[in-house]
Formats: sequence, C-alpha cells, structure tokens
Amino acid sequence: MKRCAVTVLLLALAVCAAGCGQRAGKADASSNPLTARVAWESPAAPGDSWGLCALSPEGDRVVCADKEGFWLVTPEGAEAILSGPDVRSIDWQPGGNEIAFIDAKKMPVLCLLDVTTHKVRRSDSWSWATAMDLKWSHSGRRIACAEDRRGTDEFWAVVTASYPDLKEELIPLPTESSVRAVPIAWSPDDTEIIAATATDTGWIRRYKLIYPVWVVNLRKRSARRVWKGNEDTHILAVGFEADSGKPCYITQEWTSDGPDKPLLLRVGSGRVVATLRARRGRVLSSPMLFPDGKGMIAISANVADLYDIEPPLSSDGENAGENAAPEAVPIEAVQADLVWTYQGKEGRIALPSGYMGKIFGWSRDGRRVGVLCSNGAERKVVVYEFK
Repeated sequence: MKRCAVTVLLLALAVCAAGCGQRAGKADASSNPLTARVAWESPAAPGDSWGLCALSPEGDRVVCADKEGFWLVTPEGAEAILSGPDVRSIDWQPGGNEIAFIDAKKMPVLCLLDVTTHKVRRSDSWSWATAMDLKWSHSGRRIACAEDRRGTDEFWAVVTASYPDLKEELIPLPTESSVRAVPIAWSPDDTEIIAATATDTGWIRRYKLIYPVWVVNLRKRSARRVWKGNEDTHILAVGFEADSGKPCYITQEWTSDGPDKPLLLRVGSGRVVATLRARRGRVLSSPMLFPDGKGMIAISANVADLYDIEPPLSSDGENAGENAAPEAVPIEAVQADLVWTYQGKEGRIALPSGYMGKIFGWSRDGRRVGVLCSNGAERKVVVYEFK
C-alpha cells in the first residue's frame, strides 16, 4: 500500500514538473524580444519627396508612386513602369500582382495597375473623389477606402469595390460634421472594417477635432462606435487583433506644438495594453500596428520631418522657406531608429545614417516591413525582417 502511494506521489510530481517545465519554456520563448535585420535595401525612385510606397506580399519588391508615376523597386534598383497618373493612395493586392491606386489627375478614380504587364484598368465611378487610405481585403476580393462625403447627407462613408469587376458599395457612418477621414483596416475574416473620423467640435472651441473609432459590419451594413475619442488625442493607426478579432488602434496626445506624449496601443473600447515612448530629444512618427495587433512600430528620430533637415525642405521636397524649422539639423547629424513594442518587449534598429524614415507596409506573413528613407536630397527603400 505504501509502495502504491509512493508511486502515485512520484507520478504526480513528474506530471507537475513536466507542466511547470512546459509553462516555463513558453514563458522563456515569449520573453525573448523580437530582433530585426536589414533584409534588403535599394535606391528608390528618383526624387526628394516622400511619395507613396507599397510592399509586395512576399516583401521582395516595392512599388513607389508620386505625381510623376510609378517605379518598381527591387534589390537590384528602381525601374519606371508607368508615367502620367497623379497618385493619391496605393495598396498591393495580397497574393497578387495588381496595385490598387487612386488617380487624382482629373476626377479622382479607382484604378488597378498590373505590375507584370504595366496595364491599367480604371473604374467608371466617381465615388472615389476624396478617397483616403486605400486597403485590399485579406482575401484580395474587395478594396475599401475612407470617403469624405461633405456636401451630401452622409458626411462620411466607407466605400468598397469587389474584385475584379470593381462593383461599388457605399456604407455611410452615423457621424456629423466630419471634416476628414483617417486610417481604415479590414478584420481578419473580411466581414468588418475599422475606421476613424476627424470630427469638428465647433467654432467656439477653435475647431478642435475628436477622433471617434467605428467598426463597420459589411453584412449588416451598419456601424457601431467603439471609442468616443477626445479633443486632445489623435488616432494614428487602426486594426484588429488576429486571434480575438477585437478592434485595436494607436493613439497619441497632441499639444499646440504637435505630438507631446507616448504612443498608446488600445484594444476594444479603449483599454491601453502597450506604451511606446521616445528617448529624450527624439520624436515618434509614422506609427503602424503589427499585423496581428499585438504590438506597434514607429520611427524615433531627432527630427520630426524633412523640413527639420538642413538645408530646410518641405515634406514634398521643395524649399520650406518661412516654414522651415528655426533650428534645422544638418543632414549628417540626423539620427533615426525603427522602434517597436511587441507583447511587452521593446526593440530598435538604426536607419541609414543621415536619413529620416516613414513606414509604409508589411509583407503578408508579417515578418518584413518596408521603410522609405529620405534626407531631403535622395531617398532609398529599406526592408527589415523580424525574427
């Protein structure tokens, strides 16, 4: 009987030890911070402005666009593939070779560019007149954008277009006095879209803005507000958690002088789950969510934008003149890092010396992220890989 009891006790201890070992192993694995390296880099398209960029699903190519046209950037260099359109917003089709973009040269219209054949297909609709933040669904079957509808009864709406026929559907939001629309994102199952609007609070308050966050259900054609927002907090990025499907978004408090607080990652109705702070003398910019919504990434630099670099340039590459920073930083003194927080762990990697950067997108597997780097005189694409 004693021998049986001892055997049972030993088995219990073994099971407990195994369980503790498994939990410890998982804890150790999750406690390891993400690290990043440069996967590849290449000179971007000619020009000194930021422009627009989209990363391919595999993270091995980048399309850059501006008012001059499109360039395909690879580790071997940049190749012009289309000239003419005045591009407002772009996004690369998941698992495909087509770029959705808004051509604003005349009446803004949704277009598709085949990266392989360089052929363009245009929509016949004018519903994309003030389209912002173009996004493909995860399946690649629909395209969505934020649409400012001022002058109509809807004020603001989400517009979607099915692929490949580009048949459109407009879903208005129950918001008034919206002055502009800001980022949108698709839910993991493509049934919902999260969006934020910048809403004017009135002349008496000097046109301060609030940023409510909405989730649009495409099947029910309805929208619900998940965060009311306030006058001092800007919404900088939106998305969904991949496992829970809960909405998540990045916020930052601003003062009259610009961003003054750390980035906050919020989930659901506004619960803060992560914080990203800049080092002393640095400014955080260009924030983006990790694809699974478990963290955020941003640029940390000793300049806020191109106009802070000597010689002073505006964000479109022209001389900033009176808008130049009073104490511009020489190009050789510019210091910028790619910084992130993911599941409670922070990390950073330096950008090329003398360059400021803007994050523009993730590869489909969430391992690679693209950064457009510029010093006001030239620009390059750098793709970083996480592991």
